[in-house]
Amino acid sequence: MVALDASGPSQRALALAVEIACGLNAELVMTTVVIDAPLSEQERRIAETEFAVEIRERLGVMPTQEPAATLSGITRDFALAEQHGRDIRLVLADGVLEAANSKAEAAGAQRRRTMVLIGDPAEQILAALKSESFDLLVTGRRARGSIQEFLLGGVSRELVRSAGCAVAVVP
Repeated sequence: MVALDASGPSQRALALAVEIACGLNAELVMTTVVIDAPLSEQERRIAETEFAVEIRERLGVMPTQEPAATLSGITRDFALAEQHGRDIRLVLADGVLEAANSKAEAAGAQRRRTMVLIGDPAEQILAALKSESFDLLVTGRRARGSIQEFLLGGVSRELVRSAGCAVAVVP
């Protein structure tokens, strides 16, 4: 399993996981964690620029006819974003996993699947590791300033300490 967000370390973790999966003809499980918390400024910027259509569809929000006016870093069309942070994060998570799946396919990984987990990153990843008996977890070291803060501060450290399988931490 590889734990992903949109950070550089996460992308390097994906590359390593794909290389291992291809070399062993193993299943590649790509996962990301959606947390329930207010959106960060960075998430708002990504939401309004890269995933606007998908988020509007999920929230049932129609675009305004006026030029985009910002409201705390997010367009007026997303004024409900704080109430729907989880929905927006699900759209962002889908984007992360879709991109990862495309990269893995292009690199030749034959057996692939994705998982979106919801809750505390360390707790959810550890629960998934336990429930499916994975042999290896590949994760980025830290997601400082990443689009999604799926893997926060001590998450990598907690995963190494409690995973119950081999863990590769990629800087």
